[in-house]
Amino acid sequence: MPEQPILHDAEISQLAAQEITKQHTKSVSADKTLSCNGRETAPDQSEVDALLALYGQGRTTEVEAMAASLSQRFPEYGFGWKILGVMLQHHGRDREALAALQKAAELLPDDDEVYSNLGFALNAQGRAAEAEVCDRRAIMIAPDSFAAHCNLGYALHNQGKPAEASYRRALEIKPDYALAHSNLLFSLSHNEEIDVVTLFAEHCRFGAQFEEPLHALLPQHSNSREPGRCLQVGFVSGDLRDHAVATFIEPVLEQLAAYPQLVLHAYYNHNLEDKVTLRLRKYLQHWHSVFGLSDDVLAEKIRADGIDILIDLSGHTAKNRLLTFARKPAPVQASWIGYPGTTGLSAMDYYLADRFLLPPGQLDDQFTEKIVRLPAGALFQPDMAAPPVNALPALSNGYITFGSFNRQSKLSRSVIALWSQLLRALPGSRIVLAGMSEEGRHDALIDWFAQEGVAPERLSFYTRCGLDEYLALHRQVDICLDTFPYNGGTTTFNALWMGVPTLTIVGGTVPARQGATILGHVGLNAFVAQDAEDFVRKGLSWAGHPDALAGVRSHLRERIKQSAIGQPEAVAASLECALRMMWQRWCAGLPAESFEVSLQNIRKAADDSMSSLGRESNEAGSGKSAIKIASDRKVQKALDMSPGDAEAENSLLCALKINPNQADVQNNLGSVCWRQERLDEAKACFLSAVAINPEFAEAHNNLGGIFFAQGQLAEAEACFYKAVEINPDFGEAHNNLGYVYLHQRRLPEAQASLQRALELSLDVGEARSSELFYLTHNETVDAAAIFTEHCRFGEEFEAPLRAFWPQHGNSREPERCLQIGFVSGDFCDHAMANFIEPVLEHLAGHPQLVLHAYYNHSLEDEVTRRLHRHLKHWHSVVGLSHAALAEKIRADGIDILIDLSGHTAKNRLLTFARKPAPVQVSWMGYPGTTGLSGMDYYLADRFLLPPGQFDDQFTEKIVRLQACAPYRPDMSAPPVNVLPALSNGYVTFGSFNRQNKLRQPVIGVWSQLLRALPDSRLVLGGMPEDDRHETLIDWFAKEGITRERLSFYPRCSMADYLALHQQVDICLDTFPYNGGTTTLNALWMGVPTLTLVGETVTARQGATILSQVGLNAFVAQDAADFVRKGLSWANHPSSLASLRANLRERFGRSAIRQPELIAAGVECALRLMWQRWCAGLPAESFEVKP
Repeated sequence: MPEQPILHDAEISQLAAQEITKQHTKSVSADKTLSCNGRETAPDQSEVDALLALYGQGRTTEVEAMAASLSQRFPEYGFGWKILGVMLQHHGRDREALAALQKAAELLPDDDEVYSNLGFALNAQGRAAEAEVCDRRAIMIAPDSFAAHCNLGYALHNQGKPAEASYRRALEIKPDYALAHSNLLFSLSHNEEIDVVTLFAEHCRFGAQFEEPLHALLPQHSNSREPGRCLQVGFVSGDLRDHAVATFIEPVLEQLAAYPQLVLHAYYNHNLEDKVTLRLRKYLQHWHSVFGLSDDVLAEKIRADGIDILIDLSGHTAKNRLLTFARKPAPVQASWIGYPGTTGLSAMDYYLADRFLLPPGQLDDQFTEKIVRLPAGALFQPDMAAPPVNALPALSNGYITFGSFNRQSKLSRSVIALWSQLLRALPGSRIVLAGMSEEGRHDALIDWFAQEGVAPERLSFYTRCGLDEYLALHRQVDICLDTFPYNGGTTTFNALWMGVPTLTIVGGTVPARQGATILGHVGLNAFVAQDAEDFVRKGLSWAGHPDALAGVRSHLRERIKQSAIGQPEAVAASLECALRMMWQRWCAGLPAESFEVSLQNIRKAADDSMSSLGRESNEAGSGKSAIKIASDRKVQKALDMSPGDAEAENSLLCALKINPNQADVQNNLGSVCWRQERLDEAKACFLSAVAINPEFAEAHNNLGGIFFAQGQLAEAEACFYKAVEINPDFGEAHNNLGYVYLHQRRLPEAQASLQRALELSLDVGEARSSELFYLTHNETVDAAAIFTEHCRFGEEFEAPLRAFWPQHGNSREPERCLQIGFVSGDFCDHAMANFIEPVLEHLAGHPQLVLHAYYNHSLEDEVTRRLHRHLKHWHSVVGLSHAALAEKIRADGIDILIDLSGHTAKNRLLTFARKPAPVQVSWMGYPGTTGLSGMDYYLADRFLLPPGQFDDQFTEKIVRLQACAPYRPDMSAPPVNVLPALSNGYVTFGSFNRQNKLRQPVIGVWSQLLRALPDSRLVLGGMPEDDRHETLIDWFAKEGITRERLSFYPRCSMADYLALHQQVDICLDTFPYNGGTTTLNALWMGVPTLTLVGETVTARQGATILSQVGLNAFVAQDAADFVRKGLSWANHPSSLASLRANLRERFGRSAIRQPELIAAGVECALRLMWQRWCAGLPAESFEVKP
């Protein structure tokens, strides 16, 4: 429990003044007394009068000095020691206060206030048992001392004993004693026998007691109702010092201090100032010391200061000023960080939290406030003195060491009983108990453990110590055990920083969710238990897998840095956004309302639609792969060999030496080279083939595939057109021609070609998938029609098979090791592999998962070989029929089968239509439903598929992870350079999207920007190699943009492509199909993309990516806003340069750069799916909290 004073400071002053007055009265009638050596034992009355006068004027420093002098000169004068002790407490010098009050107790054995103050001083030193004795002595002397009863409650609470009766007795004596009521509420929140309804009712009773009488006096605020003006924001706390609250708030204040639209005020309710206080002063423009001010005076001061939004950082903890908030001195009031629960005040409009602590709709009814959810409720700032993380102790010890660093007051009998179940199940285990009271009395804990069968020699006790020593103690510990129902907070953060995860048990109250919240942020849901049985089961599981635990330990610091709790910029930005939204509601006369400001969308309200993180694999890779598959299949038929077979290549070369004019041999050799990514050699072979035989349709088709792969769309079109002209029934060539038309945005022609391919293709399912993929790119087709067409796919290809679905014999053990299969044709140098690889790398370390790859491609490259290492079983399935593959998957005992293709190239959806595994999931490869009822789940996130918005467009149930997939930057990326505009003197825009996205309306909007900035330039990368840009040049010319302002660059190596960004200041996005990987790569090179958001999934990709790195200022709502934002950034090159310099750091902290968290979320999701199947339950949508 945070430090609690025995009385409010104003009450201390009043009692001290009363005591001085009593002493003054006695001295008027009493003669001076002498000691045995003739010295006077009491001061002159004039000195007492002077002391009284100084105290009445609030000159406490002088009172302390005078009391010290009196004690020196009159060592047997008990009142001198008493008032000295009170003043030393008042000034935060607890150790000196303890000595003075002990002396006063010797001299004034019948003074209840001396014993009450002494009890508090002992509590401050962690000597709660001695404090209890003193407080009971005070009550014996004065049974109606409300202060003594309150302090006794504090002493009992600190020993883990029931304290409510003491606080209630204090309130019986003094019903308006707000501090006792706050202490009561704090104590009740630790009581596992108190239900949530009762706890909330007690908090509301506080409001009724102290706030309702003030309602008639609440002011009419005259603050100017301008929604966009600069805001005066006040923070009220007694903890702006070396305290946990300051640790959480400092990194946010440091960021907020730079926001020009916020003026920050501190109302500091403590007289202690330390080095932390001095640091915090730098971040707040106005610092107000309000220690000792009455609530009325403080409320009036806040109104006079013109505060717009007032933030409480204490709740019902020490030195709170809730009675000031009850007077509603500011138009908008919010509570944050200091207390895990409601204030009970109707005048407190909002409570700041996050969705881990307060999931939407689950705990709202436990608050009088409306809930505002930030990316993180607070930040964690690790101590600079923290030692490095060491190796897992268990690896050298040979046994598991558990630990607890929580306050002793949290270690209840039931907590010890649960921990003991673990210790009994692991007879060699130990437990470290740190942060114990300094008096060294642990008899009750030792006895409780003994009664549970845990011997004292297995327990190690450590008293409170310096922070560096405290952190070093974690080097002895493998797993921390959390308390309940009041979980650890700062202790859990510190343990994580030292590499030690905490096993927690989640409850129904806010304090009982703190552990799950912190662990959720760093993706350690595997350490969150739902009940006592699950707590023991999880503890035993981790103890039995020390290698996995060691792996977690070694990466925990990086997890923290990459999580929201390690991103002060994002949390500060979201807080600023939240404050603005609160203010705008007040300006509009609207009541407070709950809302969310997410990490990925910190400039917009949570109820705005959020877009998807698109897959560039579907933009560039899918069409290319679809074309390659045609020739791949043809070569396989012709040669019936492995494409990487060196003997086959040698045989073909020998055949050509004998007779170089063999068109079929040239074609086959070209196909072999293509499979090995030797594109230039492949092109030469195909050119030779068609030169030898101009009517060779297959060679024309393959040559078209090479041109397409190299971005030469016109040449590719000509080849595919020639192939179908030669053979009108060549389904593969029709399919490929359709893809070229699709990339050229010639949609009616694309539809006709794909429909013809569907009619002709032997693999009708693949052609139907191609048609569905086309529909997702067609802005003229609405969502309902797209969904209907996907459902038609299921009815056409799956419905006839449903009667033959197998009865799965997989063992229905919910917690057993699972066999997981991944089906894809893209386990090679492909965008999908780039996304999946970091996840597989982490999933490979999960002991309860066995991973299988079902690879539907004959190409094996360096990426394939890397992926091999992460999957225990590798199955090459290219060429297997769907029926044969389904039978193989059943024989392999796969429990959960994951599709990574959807309706893209090399998919095996017709295998999934046969339901070979009990649970089937689609993920990553395709932005939409498969249309199969046999596909149980679709993995996404709440940014791609916001809850409730797109569920009716899927046959699958939606499982939402923290992020769909991670982004891994290319290792060849050059460093970010200085903003080119600073040396050029003009802005250079850029685009690296496919040429088929560059439609005339896009060029029209871009040209508005270029016209408004006559000296600006535009770099266009990723262009076709044929150097034909006449159409684009003509479109720009019609808009008044001359050719010399345009720079065209063909497709090139990844290193050269990334280096091109060093010429660019701002990228311009396409619409309605935004960039995906191109936007991510540009950000990594320090170049933000100006995007135009739309209403479809594909038209919101840019906004999603930019939001994830906090760049909502580059998201335009319409064309006019696009131009306005572009001009604004172009005219602020210094701001753009600063942003460029920090983009990689921003990016590095975003959610999509956290593969460990995504992998943990996937593992958790798979387990939940499996448990539902084991229980005979149907698939259901759910969200995995990170």
